Amino acid sequence: MTVLASSWLAASAGADTLKEQARKAVTAGLEAQNAGRYDEAIAHYRRAYDAVPHHEILFNLAQAHRLKGDTEAALGFYQRYLVVEPRGRVTADARKWVSVLEKLVAQQKSDDARKAEDARKAEDARKAEDVRKAEEAR
Repeated sequence: MTVLASSWLAASAGADTLKEQARKAVTAGLEAQNAGRYDEAIAHYRRAYDAVPHHEILFNLAQAHRLKGDTEAALGFYQRYLVVEPRGRVTADARKWVSVLEKLVAQQKSDDARKAEDARKAEDARKAEDVRKAEEAR
């Protein structure tokens, strides 16, 4: 029984250490995020989540990615948060951002497809012009 108790205490102490590491990382992440250092905030939040995979850290990651302008990553983290914690403290905010970001991501994909098509057409026109010039030169 003493062996079980001592291993439980060691595991408990380890868990407390991880919780403290996560708490410090989240605090540092919030400070970095508030200062506009989003990549730094994301790194802190990842360390926190690695130590203690708590659902609200997913929300923090989503927020930092959104503020950074990485809409696809933000959307993914908000969605993960909602899967893990569909009735959490910030669920309403997460749902709101999912709705907004789904539209933005769809628009970005549409814009990217249009730009790719425009680039392809411009390249085709350039090649056709090169062929025309080569034929004139003969």
